[in-house]
Formats: sequence, C-alpha cells, structure tokens
Amino acid sequence: LTRRVQAFRKKAGLKMQDQIELAIITDYSFGKWEKEIQQKVGAKKITITNDKLGEEFEYKKPEEIKGKTFEIMFNIL
Repeated sequence: LTRRVQAFRKKAGLKMQDQIELAIITDYSFGKWEKEIQQKVGAKKITITNDKLGEEFEYKKPEEIKGKTFEIMFNIL
C-alpha cells in the first residue's frame, strides 16, 4: 500500500517534502502499521475507514492489493 501511495504522489507531481492529508477506504485493519504508513508517505494526517468519503479529497484512486480493495485519496497541504 505504501508503494501505491508513493506512486500516486509522484503521479500528482509531489516532491518528497510535500505533506498530504491521506484517507484510505477499506474494510482491512492496518492496526499497528497506520503510523508507519503515515510516516513513509509524508502524511500529516491519516484516516483509515470503511465509510465512504471523497467529496473533500482532490486526488482519488481505487486500488486492489492481494484481493483486497482500497480507495486511496489525498489532499496536498
């Protein structure tokens, strides 16, 4: 997932120092990995939920990893 978020950031033209607000919609629980994901992708804030979000996010992309579906969304801060 981290790799997918990083590739999405790159496609959006972000640099390493650019901070984002990240949301991931999934029914998968990341538990102890949430903070690590947040640090590795340069997210000032991270929300992981199974509720539909999206209207407030500029960048959105559906992903599937090992049979699990995710929707990655972020705003540039």
